[in-house]
Amino acid sequence: MCGDGFTDAAAAVVCYMLRYGRTGRFVGNRYGAGNGTIWLDNVQCRGTETSIADCRHRSWGSHNCWHGEDVSVSCPGVRLVGGSNSQEGRLEVHYAGIWGTVCDDGFTDAAAGVVCYSLGYGHVGAYSNRPGAGNGTILLDDVQCNGTETNIADCEHNDWGSHNCGHSEDVSVSCITVRLVGGPSPREGRLEVHYSGRWGTVCDDYFNDAAATVVCYMLGYGRTGRFIGNRYGEGSGRIWLDDVRCNGTETSIVDCRHPWWGSHSCGHGEDVSVSCPTVRLVGGSSSREGRLEVYHNGTWGTVCDDGFTDAAASVVCHMLKYKHGGAYINNRYGAGSGLIWLDDVRCSGTETDIADCSHRDWNSHDCSHSQDVSVLCITVRLVGGRSSQEGRLEVYYNDTWGTVCNDGFTDAAASVACYMLGYGYSGVHVHNRYGAGSSRQPVWLDDVRCSGRETSITACPHRSWGSRDCHHSEAVSVSCVTARLTGGRRSHEGLLEVYHNGTWGTVCDDSFDNAAARVVCYMLGYGHNGRFIGNRTRWGTTFWLDDVRCRGTETSIIYCQHSGWGRHNCQYNEAVSVSCFEVRLSGSSSPREGRLEVYHNGTWGTVCGHSFYDAAASVVCYMLGYRHIGHVVDNGYGAGNGTSWLYYVSCSGTERSIEDCHVSWGSYNCEVVSVSCFPTARLVGGSASKGRVEVGLSLNGTWATVCDKRVTIAAARVVCYSNNHCSNHCRWTFTFSNCMHLCRGLHPYQVVS
Repeated sequence: MCGDGFTDAAAAVVCYMLRYGRTGRFVGNRYGAGNGTIWLDNVQCRGTETSIADCRHRSWGSHNCWHGEDVSVSCPGVRLVGGSNSQEGRLEVHYAGIWGTVCDDGFTDAAAGVVCYSLGYGHVGAYSNRPGAGNGTILLDDVQCNGTETNIADCEHNDWGSHNCGHSEDVSVSCITVRLVGGPSPREGRLEVHYSGRWGTVCDDYFNDAAATVVCYMLGYGRTGRFIGNRYGEGSGRIWLDDVRCNGTETSIVDCRHPWWGSHSCGHGEDVSVSCPTVRLVGGSSSREGRLEVYHNGTWGTVCDDGFTDAAASVVCHMLKYKHGGAYINNRYGAGSGLIWLDDVRCSGTETDIADCSHRDWNSHDCSHSQDVSVLCITVRLVGGRSSQEGRLEVYYNDTWGTVCNDGFTDAAASVACYMLGYGYSGVHVHNRYGAGSSRQPVWLDDVRCSGRETSITACPHRSWGSRDCHHSEAVSVSCVTARLTGGRRSHEGLLEVYHNGTWGTVCDDSFDNAAARVVCYMLGYGHNGRFIGNRTRWGTTFWLDDVRCRGTETSIIYCQHSGWGRHNCQYNEAVSVSCFEVRLSGSSSPREGRLEVYHNGTWGTVCGHSFYDAAASVVCYMLGYRHIGHVVDNGYGAGNGTSWLYYVSCSGTERSIEDCHVSWGSYNCEVVSVSCFPTARLVGGSASKGRVEVGLSLNGTWATVCDKRVTIAAARVVCYSNNHCSNHCRWTFTFSNCMHLCRGLHPYQVVS
């Protein structure tokens, strides 16, 4: 019988026919492929039928499946009742036509695991006395299992119905499950385990690929797993497990060594992420190379070499979390056995899964195992430098690390190497700075010519592996230029520093603008959403870059025009600060005014006008680099598109970010707010720093003068501050003659009101 449409309801009908009661579990293809005729397909039952023949199905013998989809069923004779879901509850067993409870004498987690296995959840279980006492017959007592049994009836126990306990000792069982959340598919994400009725995370102390393999086995993806650090971020709530040590052969993560549930010495910043890839490399000397096999329909199979290229190999290596460095190495690791799943695979190299590449139907091919593909996941490393971000470039090929010659090698090629190392497209060719390496090493690559957008250095044109006309003295060195924001209250705002030549240094503000800030934020993973906010954070020390001119579309600041590394004519107080928090004003011709939008969950959305006042507008303007001078204006800039992310926003007006205010994130339908960051006053008739005071009255551009009655030095200082004439580190003097003298020593919090 084929698995198309088959569910637990159909399994329950099967078990009823076998006189095990209406309790059945569809357990996938647990017991493998049968042979001979396939009689039924597309079986759909309600669960109340008395025969499988009464369920809806195709005609007998009509199907579009193969034996790899044969159904397996468990008739457990057990059920969990009274819990919050089907995975936990009071244990009841079926015997002699009746349901009854089980006493807790001798009952352990091993026995709970047997129960869960019979229910189709794998050998994963924990026992307790929650949700409490049942009623009726007590059928089992003194149950003692070793955990390898497939049914609780196979464990040692008293005779059926023989016991010396009451219902207050009725056993409850939780079938602990695992899940991967926050990732692009159920096969990848942050690891969470279900215990005692709640989901919780797992800390990364001692967690490795062996533990990830156990998790993937529990999820039905076979014994292939990768621990991928904290890629999918922090969870919340309980941390259930820490210090998990597995050898990789366990059937459940609870079988691995670990402290008691809920005992940990870590925070959610260490939450484990796991990937269960559908590919593996077997037969090689390391996990980086071997014969390619793919997992489909519960079975591993090989891939034929027709159409297969380095681009396809790079996709495979990306799936295995080796970045995008892959090489097709023919049939080096020999013929496999079993199914040939794929043939005529053609990839561009940008796909995230080999299944996304063009290929024949699964199991359709015109080849034999002698054509099975082998793949090498080329890794690159930088050695001899002062950090992992710079050094002599070496590539791994044919079981050996070797160097790369500098013929044709440019910053574009260096950027590709840095991308492979996880630093983004941000690299500099620093010639032979870190030496020639060992004379016993091979020189693997020469005449490497990259555009700078490839995902692997092997995708760039180059000579054949090992073919070169250069010496070790020409070995390439690379520096992966990175950027960071320091000194701010959050990671997305602060003093801009770039890494070069082993040292972090600052960037001068000459010619630096919002376009350059957008490039910096793109490098840091915030998208092209950034603002240049002057020298807000602190002063610079070593200056690496000056006269930086960007279009705003570059992928790294090193691709913008600049004066050259270390060349500058700037002072300590000209160091650039950048904010990457995503707020913008849309719908207007001016960046200082428009409909307020915020970037959240990967999407731009609007902000509700409810409880949004001038104090909050001032905070928005401060974030955009215009200081605390904002005010709410009539919404003449439209309703915008998409979600309204913020409903309630309450600020005092002194915050540096809207995140510091009291806000309620969500998805709302409301009237949106618009903000103006135009100065509320201007100076006319004199110079940029002195003149007649005029104030803006409304959106129509009307300006009016101010009478001098009771105007004081304090009012003059506010005018100067709102026109960006005030520097925080100056002294102030009592004079009305010039704004540059008026606001010395003025702190921004003094003028917010």
